[in-house]
Amino acid sequence: GKRPCEMQAFRIWDVNQKIFYLRNNQLVAGYLQEANIKLEEKIDVVPIEPHTMFLGIHGGKLCLACVKSGDEIKLKLEAVNITDLNQNREQDKR
Repeated sequence: GKRPCEMQAFRIWDVNQKIFYLRNNQLVAGYLQEANIKLEEKIDVVPIEPHTMFLGIHGGKLCLACVKSGDEIKLKLEAVNITDLNQNREQDKR
């Protein structure tokens, strides 16, 4: 059945105070000046099981998904709402 969905948003930065923002449709970490601070992306999280969660940005409307590219697995942004993924257990694997 459908699992409960409680999305939370988090601000994330590293020890150098780099934050996430979109540049050319890619999620990057870097420094933003005061005038551009509104470009910061919060990481949206929907927990699905202990130690497992869906991650997204833009209010959960863009999903961070693991995608195989050749022999590598890369993190990719997909136009999928993370709260919709919660309805399909097969999506948990990504």
